[in-house]
Amino acid sequence: MRLSARKLASDRTPDRSVRSWFYTATMIPSSSPNPTNATGVGEMETTLIRPTFVWTPNDTTDVTLIWEEGKSEGDGAAWTSVSLQRAGALPEFTTVLNDIGFTEIDWRQITFETNIDMGRGTLTNILGYREVLANSATDVDGTQIPIFFVPGRTDQNQISNELRWSGLVSDTWETTFGLYLFEQDIHYRESRFVQGGLLQRALGGDMNAKNLGLIWNNDFHLNDTVTLTAGVRYTDEKKSAQIITGVNGVGCSDVISFNCTFDNLSGDWSNVTPKLGIQWAYNDDSQVYAYYLKGCRSH
Repeated sequence: MRLSARKLASDRTPDRSVRSWFYTATMIPSSSPNPTNATGVGEMETTLIRPTFVWTPNDTTDVTLIWEEGKSEGDGAAWTSVSLQRAGALPEFTTVLNDIGFTEIDWRQITFETNIDMGRGTLTNILGYREVLANSATDVDGTQIPIFFVPGRTDQNQISNELRWSGLVSDTWETTFGLYLFEQDIHYRESRFVQGGLLQRALGGDMNAKNLGLIWNNDFHLNDTVTLTAGVRYTDEKKSAQIITGVNGVGCSDVISFNCTFDNLSGDWSNVTPKLGIQWAYNDDSQVYAYYLKGCRSH
């Protein structure tokens, strides 16, 4: 039995690389203080820690746990006016946005992997979890006039599990079959302030997505140089969502509490997709191959 561990810690702060000029007082509640003229924007600091633990209880089993937690903080996205740059009124890599905005992202994820050697094959299970909370505010118009300002918030979490067996059925037949499960929840809210807040609109929604996949892939080695591949995948996906909408064609203006009308949407999709291929290694250093694949994507 053996237990090993490793830790990664990182703290990265790039310098501001975009120049910003002509800051003016904003006409809507500002997300952050406006810097003085001729200052830099685009600063972002990212900190993360990622410890890894590997446990080997015997010669046929290994268990790996990877945990990561991180945070990014900094200015909002740096937008600029291409029209002003093309007209020569604004130098390149320069913006005249009136609000610097902000970015805050926190995330946490865990991966738990188990491998068991079963002689002619390996049984693998991978369990994963991830959650992300992102808040931001952006001066989208990129001018010194408060034309279009957008704060937003995303709260997301997901969990997945993959169980597969891969190995030899015979000396010339390799196969992999497995089961994949995935579930995700997303909550998104966005406030739009147009013309200094004269027009305000609330956007966003909530969505739950569930996915199930069954896979079976085979490699048939006809000889030392030619391999045929044949596989199939079955996918079943379900989605349900509540999307902010307006009443009688008028959008929601509650940009604080988002007490809005929501449309309820849902869908269920299933499909079977094939995979066919051939590979020819015509010498020790080169090969040619061709594959036919089909994929489906839900709407």
